[in-house]
Amino acid sequence: MSSASTHRMFQLRVDPLTGNSEWVVIEEDESTPQNDQKPLLASTSYLDMLNDTRRNRAYRAAIDKTVTKPCHVLDIGAGTGLLSMMAARAMASGGYVESSSSKGTVTACESYLPMVKLMRKVLRVNGMEQIVQIINKRSDELEVGVDISSRADILVSEILDSELLGEGLIPTLQHAHDKLLVQNPQTVPYRATTYGQLVESTHLWKLHDLCNNEAKALDDIQIVPAGVETVHFVKQQQFPMHCDAISEEMKVVQGNGVTTGNSVSGSSKEKLQQKVSPLSVVADDSIFLTVALAQLSKTSHVISLFPGLREKGAQYLQFVADRNGYSMDRIEVLKRRRPRLTMHDTHQKKVDLLIGEPFYYGSDGVLPWQNLRFWNERTMLDSILSKDVLIMPCKGTFRTCAMSLPDLWRSRRCLEEIEGFDHSVVNATLGACGGLPESQESPYLAFSVWQCGEIKKLSEICSVMEFDFLRPISSCSGQAQVEITEPGICHGYALWIDWVMDAESATVISTGPDQRYWKQGVKLLTQPVAVRAEGSSSDGCSSMVLEASFDPSSGELITKHTFS
Repeated sequence: MSSASTHRMFQLRVDPLTGNSEWVVIEEDESTPQNDQKPLLASTSYLDMLNDTRRNRAYRAAIDKTVTKPCHVLDIGAGTGLLSMMAARAMASGGYVESSSSKGTVTACESYLPMVKLMRKVLRVNGMEQIVQIINKRSDELEVGVDISSRADILVSEILDSELLGEGLIPTLQHAHDKLLVQNPQTVPYRATTYGQLVESTHLWKLHDLCNNEAKALDDIQIVPAGVETVHFVKQQQFPMHCDAISEEMKVVQGNGVTTGNSVSGSSKEKLQQKVSPLSVVADDSIFLTVALAQLSKTSHVISLFPGLREKGAQYLQFVADRNGYSMDRIEVLKRRRPRLTMHDTHQKKVDLLIGEPFYYGSDGVLPWQNLRFWNERTMLDSILSKDVLIMPCKGTFRTCAMSLPDLWRSRRCLEEIEGFDHSVVNATLGACGGLPESQESPYLAFSVWQCGEIKKLSEICSVMEFDFLRPISSCSGQAQVEITEPGICHGYALWIDWVMDAESATVISTGPDQRYWKQGVKLLTQPVAVRAEGSSSDGCSSMVLEASFDPSSGELITKHTFS
């Protein structure tokens, strides 16, 4: 049963090509037609957790040991309801509870409405819909006597996240102990220990040390000058914690990070110096490019669109300009977003340089081709671009390679039965890939391939198609013959864009799996395929044909593959 009131929620959906956002209404009523649930959950980690067999067995053993008689069990962050069903089964001493008239009670608390709707389906399939009470609220919003009839005797939860630091774990559990649980309750998990280890990693250090990186640069541009912390101040939250020192010696892990890159200032500087008073447009939120352009040409005028930063970006630029010793008179940040710029916005001047860093849009986990917003922005500016405009990047090359990804494939495979409970109903919604029926298409996933456990490249890198930013956005298609170079098991293929900065292709920024700064798109196969190198006598396929097409109206990309 569920709480009596009807719930709905608003989910923010952003069009990756235009940057436009809209609120999508998620209704609690399952009879309401909706096509938005799958995108909301396909990129979450629910499937990974449910495929973690050791985790599930450990929870079952702990719950069976803890829930030995009828009582009130509270499940915080219930997800699909797996732990709630385990508790109900354990309460019935190995059998299923027949009706809600049992003295025992299981309350499943889940704040995310799309997950609540999915939980109902799982409970229904397993005959638990009338046994587990679902409450669509945050646990710190629950009140005894209003939402639940009494304090709970046992708390079960799967909100561990990473190192007990995420998902508001400590304040959430503290609230539960203060307001929702009896004195001296039992909990699953019962206790947790956080370990620390000293590491050396040049790669991680460089990513978090902008000041020293800037000091070593040769461009004399300061985008993180002293005092910047007063512009962006973040208040830290602190919670009391008891720590026990570990007396044993801890071995320091040694690691090395390699950073490579090329300057793109040469072409832009040459272009700007050819004009008396050039006009440059920064198409994204790049503070560095805005400052760099102002430095490269003392007579240039720079317009920054700053679609995300807006006023915060303008405030930061003012601070940086003061430290770099130039006037903000030559830099303009649009105060509000416009669907299309006109000559009025550019003060009756044509754009001489259009530049952006579209490869950094992916920092929030979008798929590589969703970074083509730069191409769409360029199209919106087409009428005000000069005939000899310099566009950077000028081209994108869509690339791929076959990959062995056993750990990722196992974590994203279809679910069947988990510790005795049928979970097959969640596969399509959670974006399952491995073991899908042939009639269903697996989703594209955004991952940093190097973080996906055991990985191995099985082929050479191939170019599939190109995106020409010198022309307005248009549909694209291409095909590549991917030759296998290493024997193994192919679980899927990685997809990414190499951004070509100049017409001579002298500077190319690759976002492929060899790079640690970006996420790639990953397409997992429904079933792994044994592959072999061309000319090898072993069994398996020696090549894959990959076809791809891009639809500019939706920003969607479709691929088809054939092994032979």
